[in-house]
Amino acid sequence: MNRFLILTIFFISLLLLSSVSPILAQTEENPERIYTSESVMSRLMSSYFKVEENQVVTIGQNCHYLDDVVVNLFLSAKTGVDPQTILNQRIQGRSWAKIMEELKFNPSQLFTTISSGSVTADYEHAYNEYYKWQRDKSYKMVIYDKEVRNLVMLKFMVSRFSESPAKIMKEKAKSKSFTDMILNRMIKTESED
Repeated sequence: MNRFLILTIFFISLLLLSSVSPILAQTEENPERIYTSESVMSRLMSSYFKVEENQVVTIGQNCHYLDDVVVNLFLSAKTGVDPQTILNQRIQGRSWAKIMEELKFNPSQLFTTISSGSVTADYEHAYNEYYKWQRDKSYKMVIYDKEVRNLVMLKFMVSRFSESPAKIMKEKAKSKSFTDMILNRMIKTESED
């Protein structure tokens, strides 16, 4: 009985979550303009990674996290492998670490140079692995999917918005999602134009 109740609650929660509309934002300067996180991100990723927007949307429809779209496009850009091939590997259940290994992509390329003492808790394990690898190039880094997403999003945001890694890490540590962080910057940028 207890197991049935837990499963029922789980499935009801899934149904409720799947019916939630995308994140919407309006600016005071332009209240009739509505942005969805998906539309802003797909346009931004298409422009940044120089791929067709419909390809970004297709990848996004098959990813659990929006940040996985960015990781996919980042790895594709760095390795020259088609994003659909990388997506197929994710759909088959491979971790980002396994995909990077199969692509012969060195995970050290995920890291952004930071000043000492500015690593926040979300990045601590990954940077400790990186520092071990720097001391011994034969060391095999262990980096988890969430850490890969955080590292790639940090690298993307530093590059795209010309902000310091420490600032972005601190903002992320305040439980902000990268999608919210990007959306806020895009709205701010558009309202300044």
